[in-house]
Amino acid sequence: PSNPLVTHIFQNKIHKNKTPDDKGEGIFECHNKGSCIAPDVCTCTDGWSGFDCSTPLCRHEQVTGAIVGCQNSGICQNKDDCHCVRTVSILWLLRDYDIERGLTGWTGTDCSMPVCVQGYYDPDCEVRYAPGGEGCYRCANGGVCVAPDTCQCERGWTGVDCRTPVCEAVADEFIRSQLDTAD
Repeated sequence: PSNPLVTHIFQNKIHKNKTPDDKGEGIFECHNKGSCIAPDVCTCTDGWSGFDCSTPLCRHEQVTGAIVGCQNSGICQNKDDCHCVRTVSILWLLRDYDIERGLTGWTGTDCSMPVCVQGYYDPDCEVRYAPGGEGCYRCANGGVCVAPDTCQCERGWTGVDCRTPVCEAVADEFIRSQLDTAD
């Protein structure tokens, strides 16, 4: 199309909100500054879609240059505005860990950033952990949040919060002889 703001044209033959007193048929208006260009045909402005231009489009640029919509079941509630899924974390119920109550789920403009209540927010993350370029949640001892309330721990650490050291003792020949084992 000649107008760069015009992105979608939709045609509708449905009687929407029609009462017996209404004359004509089809849609009655194009929303969000859309234009009616023919009977029952709207052309929508940038960021809007649908037969009557009332469906928002969410477009977010990743650090890789890819354009994505709302990720991880996020809902596009307005033009380029994702509502991310959040819920109360149950990690505080674990007896062996001291984890505060809080919300977990997804955040960021495109809902691509997982939230770990057992971690902390870091605005400066590597690209592989921050596809939206908005930071990430870190866990203790170099761990990183890879899914809601799920830490990927660095080598030598384990646990839901990456605070439990992994101790490996290698039994040499002398120790094996002291333990009276053959393997």
